[in-house]
Amino acid sequence: MKNERTGSGAGSTETVKRRGSVKRKFLIVISSFTIVMLAVMGFTLYLRVADTTEQTYLASVEQQRTILDNIIHTFFSNIGNVASSLTEMEIVKEVGNNLTSYLDKNDPSGLNEMKPNSAYEAEINNLCKIIYDSYPEIFSAALASETDGGFIMYPPSARRNGYDPRTRPWYQAAFTDTGHIAFSSPYTTSVGELVISAVKTVHDERGTVKGVIMLDAHLFYLSEVLKNTKIGDNAFIIITDNDGRVIAHPSDHSMIFRNIADAGIKNFDTVAPQALEEYVTADFYDNTRYQIRLLPSQNGLMDLNYIVCIPENEIGNKNIMFVFHILASILFWSLVAVAFAFFLASVFSKPILTITKSLSAIEQGDLTVKVSVKNNDEFGQFADSFNETIHQVGKSIHSVIDEAQSMKKLRKNFPPI
Repeated sequence: MKNERTGSGAGSTETVKRRGSVKRKFLIVISSFTIVMLAVMGFTLYLRVADTTEQTYLASVEQQRTILDNIIHTFFSNIGNVASSLTEMEIVKEVGNNLTSYLDKNDPSGLNEMKPNSAYEAEINNLCKIIYDSYPEIFSAALASETDGGFIMYPPSARRNGYDPRTRPWYQAAFTDTGHIAFSSPYTTSVGELVISAVKTVHDERGTVKGVIMLDAHLFYLSEVLKNTKIGDNAFIIITDNDGRVIAHPSDHSMIFRNIADAGIKNFDTVAPQALEEYVTADFYDNTRYQIRLLPSQNGLMDLNYIVCIPENEIGNKNIMFVFHILASILFWSLVAVAFAFFLASVFSKPILTITKSLSAIEQGDLTVKVSVKNNDEFGQFADSFNETIHQVGKSIHSVIDEAQSMKKLRKNFPPI
């Protein structure tokens, strides 16, 4: 009997081990499968989102270029329209030798004060003042005569001896397309302001050129536009003319009118040709690496270029943040999956454990035990069949015992042979 109990104990220990093993395996399988699926889905999502993030980022650059083109077009078109309206005014068409000319001036100081010297000049001066006061973006307004180089401007600025506006680039720009608005290249005025001039020839009724209207536009406005242009977190755009001179910078105004090669980009002359076709990596003098691209402006009025500068790690940082979000999500849902798997393992292992416990009781000789499983599934059917089987086995054993006792009584009634 002692050996039997020991054997029964060993069987019980093995049963317990199997018990724990089934539940643990169930938990491991479901948890592992769920975590692997989450990891695969997260990695796939990362690849797609990383590509989408880059494409979206670069698309935002193109969008900002379009916005800048529209702003520049609108800005200079408005100034051009003002200049055109001035050339249609009768008083402006009367320009001839009725403006002060500085060709024959010989002031000892070398400079001549500008002031209205006639009723006509007073009217033109007042007209220019109205334009200057009405449009903050206009730095100055002027009228020059084709007849003798007479010139008047508001705000007034002293002219040197022999000054002839007809030799100035802005005046000559008006003759590239007479009768239409033209824009000069960016240049520095005599008082040090960087401007672009909107110019148009003035004609009389016979179509003869009488002079040129000039409106100087402040370029600081473009720098303010760039300052408010948002591309990612730290990317920025620089505007240059076709000669490579910076005419607008979002933060470093000391770069204005300097060559872009001085903008802090190492070996700019080397990387610039490649940057016309695609983004290329360039080192700035502060040891920051940027992806740069040269994009021609499509404003439709003047030749300008945009230099897009994107920190090399800008897009990567966005992807890293997304990876953190993915990992956090995977961790969270993995914990949920483990908890759910534990719940399922408990639900499915509970009836098995109950049946195993009942079998252990039967192993100890207790045939009165019943499996109490309330499930309306295969486990419940198994429990019912099990209980019925044990019941029948119990009846059979009781029947055998009853017959044995009957035989024993019969033997007592017969004398020994």
